[in-house]
Amino acid sequence: MKKKWAPSHWKIVEGTVDTKGEYISLTFKNNPTILALVSPGEKKTFIVEFPKMDTETTKKIRNVTDIVPDLLKNYLISTHKANAWFFAKALCTTFPQKYLPKFYHWNYHPKKEDK
Repeated sequence: MKKKWAPSHWKIVEGTVDTKGEYISLTFKNNPTILALVSPGEKKTFIVEFPKMDTETTKKIRNVTDIVPDLLKNYLISTHKANAWFFAKALCTTFPQKYLPKFYHWNYHPKKEDK
């Protein structure tokens, strides 16, 4: 019997990610340029920020940045997970994310402690 997937009801909202809280940065290959920042929002939302890039950087990685919105939708919304943020954090620890330089890298950043 085929499993029926319940809709996840998670949404992506473009906004500003608080980097003092927990968040995920998305990069490509060994390039340190951040393509997107993602954090959990309220009521099953992901806040996504696309950092501004200078013209030179934008030209160099244009083909990489064009698919980022679809990539985020596929991994965050289409997973059909009840706790999609937990799934997104777990994605950061998979083998390809840590060791294979030819992929998009999901990098988890825990909440910064106040000092």
